[in-house]
Amino acid sequence: MTQNQPSNDYVLEWLRELFAVTMHAIEMGSTVHEQMERYRGSRREFTLVDITSALRSAEAVVGYYDINCPVVRGFDAEGNAMSVVIAPPSPKNRVRVIKIWI
Repeated sequence: MTQNQPSNDYVLEWLRELFAVTMHAIEMGSTVHEQMERYRGSRREFTLVDITSALRSAEAVVGYYDINCPVVRGFDAEGNAMSVVIAPPSPKNRVRVIKIWI
């Protein structure tokens, strides 16, 4: 981890706090929109509900993407494993999804 990178426990606690009461703002990078479009109509299509479900159920930070972006693993709405790359927690208190793996 880099010097100013939040701990894995902090990242998971931050996600739990954001989604504990209500749906918080989720921003998605263009890569995620492209991924969603690529899978549209396929057997493994996914939606914002799947991404939200994976973030809410995240129990582990499984690595880091592009040095400081945590990769969390959770489960989509159908119970399939999904890894979601998020921007590090920021004072804006919103989740920015960078990329996903299904």
